[in-house]
Amino acid sequence: MLLDLRTNRSVPINMSNFVRLRLADLIKYKVHPQYGWLFNWSQEFTNGRAVYGLFVANHLQGLISVQPFPQPGYRFLRIHLLEVAPHNTHNAINQVYKSVGKHLVAFSCKYSDLLNLDATVQVIAKTNKVKYYVGLGGKAFGPQLVILEPPVSRTLYKDCGL
Repeated sequence: MLLDLRTNRSVPINMSNFVRLRLADLIKYKVHPQYGWLFNWSQEFTNGRAVYGLFVANHLQGLISVQPFPQPGYRFLRIHLLEVAPHNTHNAINQVYKSVGKHLVAFSCKYSDLLNLDATVQVIAKTNKVKYYVGLGGKAFGPQLVILEPPVSRTLYKDCGL
């Protein structure tokens, strides 16, 4: 569950809160640096990647770009990019929801399981984010590669109500 910091109430989240977006949706939801977003999300609609938004009450709370890798012997879902909406960052003056990033990662874990990718998730994290993913239960392999393996992955998405 997300925590609504305005009311201090928990907001239940399930898979229906995650919606696959199209490139045109970036304009509709004002996903652009001029509105406080840090990354160029238009580049994420290529090479087999899918972009999903986390919505609460029809408002976008964060984005995640994922790509399945169904190779025999080692199947996984890769997180290419993850960003919480500007109003949900830790340094936002009026942060609306807490734990959006965790729920985006939990979504990727559940989605990996639904795609029969063994609930394995891989992320090549920015150096300053490796600790975040390790804090969620991931294992660091080298300076940037973090893998969330099935037991941890399934626990994460179940803890988030997915």
